Amino acid sequence: MGRPERHHRLTASPRLTSLTDVTHRRLNASCTDNKDCKVSIGSASCVESDEDDRMCACSPGTSVSADGQNCVNVTGLESACSSDDDCNPLGSYVSCYSGSCSCDSNYYKNPSTNAGEPLCLPGIGGKCSKYDCQLDNTSCSSFNVCSCDDSFTPSEKKDRCLKVALEEGDNCTEHTQCSIKLGSSQCVDGSCVCLEHYHYLNGSCWETRTLGESCTSLSECLKESSQNSVECRNNKCQCGFNYKENNNACEYLLYNPLSLSISNKRDLGLNPSHASSVLLPFQLTAFIGVGF
Repeated sequence: MGRPERHHRLTASPRLTSLTDVTHRRLNASCTDNKDCKVSIGSASCVESDEDDRMCACSPGTSVSADGQNCVNVTGLESACSSDDDCNPLGSYVSCYSGSCSCDSNYYKNPSTNAGEPLCLPGIGGKCSKYDCQLDNTSCSSFNVCSCDDSFTPSEKKDRCLKVALEEGDNCTEHTQCSIKLGSSQCVDGSCVCLEHYHYLNGSCWETRTLGESCTSLSECLKESSQNSVECRNNKCQCGFNYKENNNACEYLLYNPLSLSISNKRDLGLNPSHASSVLLPFQLTAFIGVGF
């Protein structure tokens, strides 16, 4: 029996890659083929030069970008660009963002197409000197910056001024409208509401404190009925004057001296013949031993 035939694995010899295959030439540099002139923006080709040589050049209608890497045709906002310098011909407050000429932050596109007017106008936070602030409910402040008028606040994108809510239930589109005046609140389904575990009182949202919990303000103590039923006394939410606690609630103590019997009136020090005699609440408390 003969020896089994051995199969030799053929390995291709490595091929040297030329420099032009891995690195593209800069525009206006010498070239040998169009493949040397690839660009990310626009198009370029290898053309004959005046010096009887070949060089990379941008296609007609475009020009070399400021960084010398691309071919651009900047004619207005949203034109392709490689750097801020490419957008300079468009005027002030225009820069290259994500490969496109756009208005700077705090500026927005001028809706007018009249010749001579700037392409970008100052929005909220933009400098305002020659051109007035164009957004509704804005004006130029003493610091020459466009700001929202009183009772208005900038939107999250700073592209408009929104009316500040003054009470719970006021209309809103963003949370900021609610929180500026009300505090711990948010915009839910187009209306301002206090956050969970907060309650609305006297124009603000207060963290809710129940009977027995610590407090720093009367407004923190939750009142389920009467305004005077709960008070913040000694940094603690307690039942108010002439109220007593019962099942975590404050009940009103009602005493009518006229309904007391003659013997009870004598016990309380009242003259039985004076039907109109009335004891003040603190006197009643002292006599009948009711704490508050």
